[in-house]
Amino acid sequence: MKETMIKAAFSAGKILKKYYGRKLNIKDKAGKGLVSQADKEAENKILSILLRKFNFNVIAEESDYPDNNSEYCWVIDPIDGTTNYLHQIPFFCISIALYKDDKPEAAVIYQPLSKELFYAEHGKGVCINGKKLGKLNTNTPAIIDCNLGYSDESARLFLEALNGILPQYHNIRNLGSSALELAYLAASRLDCFLSYGDELYDVAAGILMAQESGCLVTNWEGIPWNIKDKSLLVAPPELHGKIRKIFVSDF
Repeated sequence: MKETMIKAAFSAGKILKKYYGRKLNIKDKAGKGLVSQADKEAENKILSILLRKFNFNVIAEESDYPDNNSEYCWVIDPIDGTTNYLHQIPFFCISIALYKDDKPEAAVIYQPLSKELFYAEHGKGVCINGKKLGKLNTNTPAIIDCNLGYSDESARLFLEALNGILPQYHNIRNLGSSALELAYLAASRLDCFLSYGDELYDVAAGILMAQESGCLVTNWEGIPWNIKDKSLLVAPPELHGKIRKIFVSDF
């Protein structure tokens, strides 16, 4: 399983590097982001490799697949951070997750330009390029990472949350790739991830990375996150509670 997921990520990475910096045909997905031939070609490559060996259900950003009644499901985002990718901002990734009964079992996040591959498996921790991550570093000033969704509702709720957070935490970032940001959180490069309106394929792999690193993963109400939640708050336990207390969602 691990080898197949990594092979799929590396194969898609070659496609993304091939198209990176080139003029592409770009379409707007009705206010839900951008898509190009790089997204579609990478997704097709990923699924051809995965489904050849493991014919599970599929949730993918650029494709619709029929339900085959499997208890397992592949959750795929061929380019998480497409806008960054299309503007040649090197913060994007390939995100592949395996879920069983709506719970994450394994995940790969790959940044083909930096050649960093994050891998996590339920109960086995997180690795970067084969090296297992240690404990989260919580001794530095907190960097809060925020990703805003596409709807007016998400914008309003997000601004309300930030009004509470900013007086106490000034190190706010919006990097543009939820999956890679969650992987960075697992690697102690960021300290808290806050989003509203992400799709499952945006965060599916990163959720497992965060959980396996020891972070609390909840919705904005502090309830353990599930795949139907629109809101997401992820942080080490000692910071999670502090962030939760300074904003109250009313959705």
